[in-house]
Amino acid sequence: MALRETTPEAVIAAMYDLSELSEVETALLSVFSLLPAEFISYASLEALLPNLAGQETALLDLSQKGWLDRQDGTEFKISPVVQEIVLRKNQPRLLEDGRGLIKGLINKLEYEPSSGHMPNADYQQAGLFAHYDGQLVLHLDQADEDLAILCERLGNYQLTLCNLPRALRYFADHAKLSQALHHAYPEHVGFKNGLAVAYIKLGEFYQQTSQLQPAKDYYRQAEQLLAELVKQSPAFAEFQNNHDWVTARLAEL
Repeated sequence: MALRETTPEAVIAAMYDLSELSEVETALLSVFSLLPAEFISYASLEALLPNLAGQETALLDLSQKGWLDRQDGTEFKISPVVQEIVLRKNQPRLLEDGRGLIKGLINKLEYEPSSGHMPNADYQQAGLFAHYDGQLVLHLDQADEDLAILCERLGNYQLTLCNLPRALRYFADHAKLSQALHHAYPEHVGFKNGLAVAYIKLGEFYQQTSQLQPAKDYYRQAEQLLAELVKQSPAFAEFQNNHDWVTARLAEL
């Protein structure tokens, strides 16, 4: 009988059979695949995942079964090999498995528009939570409202640190996701407003970095969307206020 040729990747993938895991264990592995392949404390995980306490047994079982590494009893890590396998095998469910993580990051990176103050995390904690975005934003590129909001929060955080290239990257991602949502649901008022906000954030970025022509371009696109929203929903004060704000900004440039 001829031996069947196979690749090292296929052999490794066969060694890690996700079908042997429970639903909770599989979902937790999706979450870890979206986080950096480094040790993460239980306290950090708990801060981001509100249901983690109810999943603690599954977390410990994953470490005992060799899917996660564990050190000092309270820190957990996914290896790059397992991470790649989970990302590939769980790809269709990654977004929903990671929904709690996304919402947790949105909450921790919330800020007050007028001051930039972050009510749910100090800046040291925010730095740690923002660090956890890398894998997540890289592997979740779907038109999703929560992802769009997270990109906006990450862009604002990086802007406060004067990390301009990363801030622009996240604001651009915010706009791209918002454009996709608006294109898919053109009559959805919330998605149209979300796109207007995304253009405003890009306009502000370019204005703050003294790039006035792109700032004007994005402000004009936001103004057009907001004018449509005011016409559609004249009783909604937020749309009128945002329209007045961006019109005033354009008058200054």
